[in-house]
Amino acid sequence: MIAHITDEQATELTGREWQPDCYFAPFKTQDGWAISEQEVTGCETKGLEWVCKLELVDYVPEQVELP
Repeated sequence: MIAHITDEQATELTGREWQPDCYFAPFKTQDGWAISEQEVTGCETKGLEWVCKLELVDYVPEQVELP
């Protein structure tokens, strides 16, 4: 499961702690930026309470056909 986020949210979260010694690492999907379920459900950082309210959706990896 993942949560989709905006470009601005990805910039805000990148490199910030979501728990002690655990850092956000937004990643690019075919639909834009996302963060992991662990980051959403485990976020304990004051000021980032909005992260816990993000909707989790199934992650469907992009299908790449090899030649």
